[in-house]
Amino acid sequence: MKKTYFSLIIAYIIWMFAIPFWKLFTGYPSFYILNIRFISSSIFMLVFLAVQGELREFFGHFRKRKNLLVFLCAGAALYGNWLCNTVAPMIDQLVEVSIGQYLSPIMLIFLGSLIFREKLSPIQWVSSLLAVSGLLVILISYGSIPWIILLVSSTFFVLTALLKGTSVPAAHMTAAQLLMLDPLAVCLALRYEAAGQGFYGPGAGPAQWLSPIAIACVSIVPMLLFNKAVKKLPSITVGFFQYLGPTLSMVMGVFVYHEELDVSKLLALALIWLGIAIYIFSQIQEEKASAASRAGEQTGSNQM
Repeated sequence: MKKTYFSLIIAYIIWMFAIPFWKLFTGYPSFYILNIRFISSSIFMLVFLAVQGELREFFGHFRKRKNLLVFLCAGAALYGNWLCNTVAPMIDQLVEVSIGQYLSPIMLIFLGSLIFREKLSPIQWVSSLLAVSGLLVILISYGSIPWIILLVSSTFFVLTALLKGTSVPAAHMTAAQLLMLDPLAVCLALRYEAAGQGFYGPGAGPAQWLSPIAIACVSIVPMLLFNKAVKKLPSITVGFFQYLGPTLSMVMGVFVYHEELDVSKLLALALIWLGIAIYIFSQIQEEKASAASRAGEQTGSNQM
């Protein structure tokens, strides 16, 4: 169990240091970095699956038409999600990404009830409506659409919904969705290279040549560590850790990079945090009730 927690902590440390890492590339077009991230990450995943001896099984998933559509939609959602996570640090919008990440789990519950007709408890309704209220505060105060916040939370919902509906293993799913968007990523990256805005111009040195490897490691290693840990830890523990990422991003955005945190954002965050607190409290109560029920059943079976 200690190794599991260690994997999770390492994943979040890498995600935290990814923020100043992306800022190293502010001299390059942000969309170029995004596409290099996709290309290098897909190569990383193929090497990883080859080492695991799973390439044949992986490519077997592409024989089903249904999988192709799922992989394409998941790739598009991941592209949008990574767009925010890559570009936001480069343009000093970490606070907005954090708000989107805070919103994501609660919005997943709310939209799941509307789209998949999942039943919500009264407490889940309260927490969902508080999160939606926080989003409305931002929409009204901005006077325009906060595209980073909406894109982060909506792409998270799409990715989770697609993962929920497929039997493809997580690592295979990650590699597949990357590969499906690779043709687009390669074309766009080559366009920037042709314009002399990429890594591989006449003056390219070791730093430029090694950058894609570093980008792939920062992108994929924490995902693999997180996925490994999630399978072994209780859902409550994972829930607590899930909010560590946006908290670290917000702290760095406000206190390290001096991003603005105005009254409307604070009010929105207060509503979202209240919703999260209520939801986590309900989850803890459910977990305790479930544990007590299992203990009662075990006692009853022992007496028999």
